[in-house]
Formats: sequence, structure tokens, C-alpha cells
Amino acid sequence: MDAKVSCRCGNTRIPSQCCLLKISSKPWSGNGKKVTIAQACILLKQAINQRNLVLAQKISNSILLKVTNHPTAHFATGMQYFLQGKHQAAKSSLGLAFKNGLQDANAYLQYANIVGQEGNYIAALEHIKHALKLKPDFEPALIMGFQIAMLIQYFGQAIDFAKQILNLNTQNPIHYLYLAEAHSKNLQDELALEVIEQGLILDVKNSALLLLQASILEIRNELDIAIAVIQKVLTENPESIDAKLLQSTLLIRQKRAREAKSMLLSLIKNPNCNIQQIQKSHANLVKVNQLLNCYTEAWKSAEQMNLLDAKIRPSVGQWSEIDSYFTQIEIAADSLNYPTNSAKTSYAHYLFIVGFPRCGSTLLEKLLYQHFQCQTVGESKAIPELEKDIYLHSGKPWWQLQTDEWNNPQLLAQVENTFDVYKPHGKEEHFPVVDKNLLNSTRLILLDKLLPNAPIIKLVRHPLDMLISNFMNHFGSNDAWHSDLTLIAKYMLKVDEHWQLVGNKLKSPVCIVRYEDIIYSQGFTAELQQFLADVWPAKIATTPDYNKKNFVTRTASYAQVQQAINTENTNVYKHYLDCIPDDIINLITPIAKRWNYAI
Repeated sequence: MDAKVSCRCGNTRIPSQCCLLKISSKPWSGNGKKVTIAQACILLKQAINQRNLVLAQKISNSILLKVTNHPTAHFATGMQYFLQGKHQAAKSSLGLAFKNGLQDANAYLQYANIVGQEGNYIAALEHIKHALKLKPDFEPALIMGFQIAMLIQYFGQAIDFAKQILNLNTQNPIHYLYLAEAHSKNLQDELALEVIEQGLILDVKNSALLLLQASILEIRNELDIAIAVIQKVLTENPESIDAKLLQSTLLIRQKRAREAKSMLLSLIKNPNCNIQQIQKSHANLVKVNQLLNCYTEAWKSAEQMNLLDAKIRPSVGQWSEIDSYFTQIEIAADSLNYPTNSAKTSYAHYLFIVGFPRCGSTLLEKLLYQHFQCQTVGESKAIPELEKDIYLHSGKPWWQLQTDEWNNPQLLAQVENTFDVYKPHGKEEHFPVVDKNLLNSTRLILLDKLLPNAPIIKLVRHPLDMLISNFMNHFGSNDAWHSDLTLIAKYMLKVDEHWQLVGNKLKSPVCIVRYEDIIYSQGFTAELQQFLADVWPAKIATTPDYNKKNFVTRTASYAQVQQAINTENTNVYKHYLDCIPDDIINLITPIAKRWNYAI
């Protein structure tokens, strides 16, 4: 019987050749008493838990002398390295433990912790999933998984983790907060508010839940209710910094700029503010000073905001890597062929808005939502996720795929599955879709190859207005490129040059629209109206739909688009010309000439 059973430690050896073997305890006990390796492993784990690294090392060494591939001993060695701050050595030992059959939830979680600290969040999530297979109710693993999923904006996974956490203990208000935060980030405000109400039944004065509730209501433009909620928080906790920050945002929305400015200046001097709170204070001061027409002060506030932003979210990668990315796509654009099967299907149902951040796309999205029977999915991750899925499926980026690889049925099926990303938003599937992930402009060939007939609207705006708007808005994203004026300008130029090289190769219908023309037309231009009528199957909303939800967006311009169309956001750069270095202006001058803007 023994010959057919692997050892319980996970090793493929049979027990009599592994954990049932006896070793001398003399190296750690001082006497020559024989113990089984299984008994030694119990003592080994106790030593690790007690941080007795000297004892742990003696025991693990003794085990490995007898069984060189013993997984528990390798795990213990890894933990010794980890506790000594030697993370690379810890990874190596834990890797050996897994390779040799270790099945321990704590080990997988620890490995996830190490690779997560290195920034390899995908690998961390995979090891968390391994831990949860072994121990489904492992709360530390669920919480770490939730935190990582939120950090890398995998909100669907974050929701799944949060639901499991809540199921473990439905009496903890913080668990409702996790789920509500994930729903909110996934643009499911109604669900988020429902979860918050459930949590408040347990603790009616819970500040964290009330703050999240107020922030969602503010984004939804339900300002009166948001003000009432935030007042509840401040009544219970008058020194709450986060509550004061949200109150300052509400004051700005009410045009009570001087009150907001006084509050924000005091917060910046508050020694209890952390770096994120100080940064948010500067971000709100930008808006306050703009309202007060104090443009020099607004610029200085933006500089402070961006200095802190770069510390919180340091840029990842080198510019040479970014440049290479675009170059490879442009080279491949001439040789990529259409997938045979996919080309038979029309995807005119999906309309893509592309451009550069702060080009005015949120206003266009709102106009489409108001005037057509359609659904908007904001900055959807559908196409970026498809890009990742293609890489995972084929082992290479999409621009390196050969013709036969494009025509792979599994790949084409993955394209169809991509649109499941839209479903969590609770939309009606039969309505045409507006996807305005602007940097899908870097995936134009991918859109063209896999989604034939999908209309593309390229939105352009005065480049100096885009430059200023990117620099002066608080995005709260994982990217820090928008905190550096030179890097913003380089990105703008690269994206625009990419359009010139790739845009005329597209077979999908394309319409180029200037943001300023939408402003001065007070809506769709005649050319855009004709384009939509010709290529997009969305029906015009001829009568008011009183059941239609208010337009909500998560972009930095969410408050601006709630106002009537006005010219306040055109030629804004003129207030800041003295602040913009000449070399930056020279860098983006080619964009201005290309689209007939004066500088």
C-alpha cells in the first residue's frame, strides 16, 4: 500500500522514504534521540512561528541532509530568508518547495506577498488563487487578493474577493466597505449604494461607509444628499481629514471657492495629513484658484500636486520602451492581414472614441448617451484586456501574429468573449455601445483587424489646452506620466504621429472631430451627425426617456460635464503661457500645425 501513496508533505516519495524516515535530533537538541522527519517538521514550524531562526535552520538542514527535496524544509528555509529581509533567496527556496510538491496555503500567500512587493501583481494573484484552492476560507489571502485587484484595477476580481470576505463574516461593517468600493470602481454605483446601506444597518455612524456614500453621491451629482451625509460624518468626527477634503470638493461644486480655499490651506498645514491627503488638497486648490481667476496660484498648486503624484505613483519603464512599442506596431501594420472568420461579422454596434486624455471625450460621450438609444461604458478595459488575453493565449503580442494565428478559432472566440467585460455594468446588451478608452488609439490596427466596421471617432483639441488640462488635473490613476510636463508633451506627440502613420491604413469608418467645433456647435457637428447616421446603428432618442439614468462618468471632468456646454474650457492655455517653457511649446507645435490650431 505504501508504494502507491506519495508522502503527505507533498513529496512524490513514498512516506517510508520521506517523512517516516528517522533523523538524529542532536544538531538542535544536544542528544542523539531519533525522531521522524514528520516530528522534526512540527518542531520546525514552531521555531519559524516563534522567530527562532537559529533553531529553524538547524532542523531544516538536518532534514535536507536526509531528504534533499523535502518541501517543508525548503519552505522553512524560505521563511528564514524572508524574515531576514533576503527576498530573492526566499523566493528561490519557496519555489523549490512548490516544485517538490508543497501544498500549504500560508506558503503560497507568503510567496504572493514577496512578488507583490516587487510589483509583480499578476504573479501574486496567481499564488493567492493557489492558496485559496487549498483553503477557501483563508481570510488573509482574500484580503490581499482584494487589495491587489483594486490596485491594478481588476475590479471584477476585486468584487469576487470582496464577496467571499463578506460571506466569512456578515457582521463586520468593513467587509461591506470592501464590496462597496469594488462595485463603485467598477461603475456599479447602485450596487455600491445598496451594499453601503446594508453595512450602515450594522453601524449607522460608520465614517468609512458614510464617506464612500457621500463621494459616490457627489460624482452622481446628487449634491444635496452628499452634503447631508458628509455633515453626519463631521458631526461625529469633526477632525476627519477625509471628510474635510470631500467637503471642500462639495464647496467647489457649489462655487463657494473662498470657503474651500481656507479649508484646504489649513489642511496642507495639518501635521496629521498623509501624503495622499496633502496631494488631494493641492488638487482641489487648483480648482479653487481657477474659480477665483488666480491662475499663477493655480499653476503653483498643480506643480505641488504633481510633485507628490510622482512620488506616490512613480513612472514605470523607460521612454525608449514606449517608443519601441509604437514603432513595432507601425512596422507590423503593413503586413497584418484580416482574420478570415472575423471579417464576415459586422461590429458596427460598437463605437470607439479615441484621442488623447483631456481631449473633450467625456462631453462627446455624454452627448451620444443623451441623444441616442445606446449604452456608455466609459473607459472600458475590454480592448486592453483582449490585448492581454491574446498575449497569454499565443505567447506573443498581437502585432507579431502571423496570418494563420489570426485565424485561430480560439482567438476568434476570445474576441467574442471580450464583450463580456461590458456585462457587469448592468447594461441592456441590445443597445449599441460607446467605448471611449482614449488610448485605444494605440490599438487601432487591433480594432480594425478584429472588429471590422466598428466606427471610430478621433477627437482632437488644441494641444496646449490638452497639455495644460493633463498637467492640472488629478487623475488618481496608476500612471504618473501626467505629472511631468515634458513627458505629457512627448506622449501627445507620439500618439499623434502614430495616428498619422496608422490612421490612413484603417478600413473601419473614421470621423475626425475637433472638440472646439462641438463647443461652438452646441452639440454634434453636421459632419459628425452624418457619420453617425451612415455607420452606427444606434437609434435617435426622439422622445425623452424618463427612465434613463443620469449620465455618470469617472473621468477627471465628471463635474464639468454636468454643466451646460460653454466656452470656458477653450483657449484655457492663454492664462498659463508664461508658465510653459518654450521647448515644451516647440515640442507640440507640429500637432497644432497638423490640426490647424494657432499657437
